This record gives sequence, structure tokens and C-alpha cells, in this order.
Amino acid sequence: MTETELKQGFYAGEWEVQPLHNRIVGPEGEEHLEPKVMDLLLILAERPGEVIEKQELVDRIWDGRPVGDEPLTQCVTKLRKAFHESQSVKNVPRRGYLIAYPVKPLGEELPPTPRPQTQVRPALIGAAVA
Repeated sequence: MTETELKQGFYAGEWEVQPLHNRIVGPEGEEHLEPKVMDLLLILAERPGEVIEKQELVDRIWDGRPVGDEPLTQCVTKLRKAFHESQSVKNVPRRGYLIAYPVKPLGEELPPTPRPQTQVRPALIGAAVA
């Protein structure tokens, strides 16, 4: 997905990501994200399952301004907390991070949740004769 498509919204696993509103909505409810945290999520979602180098993340999120690793680490921690899952964003030591969820456009429906089947029985007409 392109950056423009992602900004319109997408699914990350079971979560609906709404970048224009800086929020995600999913099984744990609605979570609001700080703009830099949403920027991190958008960059990771561009290449799901692929390791994004730390320096690329820092350069893109902070527009090339020199910052250490700590602001990026804080954004990753906040994103994991928002998803209520520590493994939602995986750390690849000395390299970078990747999003562990599949990413799909909003137009693509998630698989439907199975509903319990109720059995419909025809009504008995008349009385039984012994």
C-alpha cells in the first residue's frame, strides 16, 4: 500500500487504523495515538513483515533532525501499549522494527466472525394422536 492509501485508513490485524483521527479501533476498544506514534505505525505498515532500519524510522519521523534512540523507543512502547500486545511491533536487535500484523486496505473485509447457528424447526401443526 502507498503512503497516500495508508493515510485513508487500513486494518492492522483486527485493528482499524484511522490516521486522520490519530486513533485505532479494535477488540480492546478505541485508542488515541500521538502524531509521532501514528507516523511510526504508518511507516511500519508500508512494508508489513519487513524490518525497517532504526535510522530510516528516525529520519522519516523526525524529518532528519538528530535525535537519539530514546524517542523512537518511546514511540514503539506507546504503540505496543495501544495495541495491548507487546509483540505487535517486533524489535530486531541492532537493526530496527517490524509490524507483526497483516496490513489490509479498509475496503478489504476482514473474514467474518462465525456466528452460532440456530436450528429452525418447523412448527407442529395439529395435535398428535395416540
